[in-house]
Amino acid sequence: MTFAYGVGFSLLMMTCYSLLHEFAHDLLFKNNTANYVGGAILALTFIFPITAFKNMHQGHHLRNRTDLEMFDLYYPSDNKLFKVLCWYAILLGLWWIMIAVLTIIAIILPSI
Repeated sequence: MTFAYGVGFSLLMMTCYSLLHEFAHDLLFKNNTANYVGGAILALTFIFPITAFKNMHQGHHLRNRTDLEMFDLYYPSDNKLFKVLCWYAILLGLWWIMIAVLTIIAIILPSI
């Protein structure tokens, strides 16, 4: 039964993330307000403000396929252990926990 819950949870979260991605690009509805409100509601699933998601996602598109965002490959001068740990943190979902924690820290200590 646990496996079935895991499959259901995965399908639900992947669907939510895919829709959130479309909201972030203002593509789901023709009305930008509807995209914002829908995205804000859906972002609650990930405990992440839609505005922060949109800003981070736009930054991702600016840095995509550059050295700044090359987390799955490494140069000989890179710390391979650090790169491997980052990759597993992403695969295990620790990235989302880190985002939630850093959002709370940013609210408490905005000067950081």
